[in-house]
Amino acid sequence: MSRYTKSRLVLVASLSALTLVGCISDKAAGEFGLAFSAQITAPDLIYCSRSFRIKTQRWPKDYAELSEFVRQSDGYLWLGNYQRVKFTPLPEDVLQVSFVPSGSTNKMKIRLNLGPNRQ
Repeated sequence: MSRYTKSRLVLVASLSALTLVGCISDKAAGEFGLAFSAQITAPDLIYCSRSFRIKTQRWPKDYAELSEFVRQSDGYLWLGNYQRVKFTPLPEDVLQVSFVPSGSTNKMKIRLNLGPNRQ
């Protein structure tokens, strides 16, 4: 089973569980769904941004810098098509990525960090 299939199964199971439980607000449910859909919609942005962070010990400043990093990978990394991508550094070494996938009108946001045990 591919990573994308597993991600979609987790999303469906999570959303089904939340629907059955019904103990969260509509706003929280919407934010929860957007967080999962962003990970499914933009795995390339997530992976390439984290790869950049691990290799350079910092987050990319902008999409142009990330694109150049991907270009220099000789085909090991790739980025999809996006209408807009904006990187916003946040406290505690977190990067917020706001993006609009190509062919979409909805802006999505994801927050990236390396986790508690990574440097």
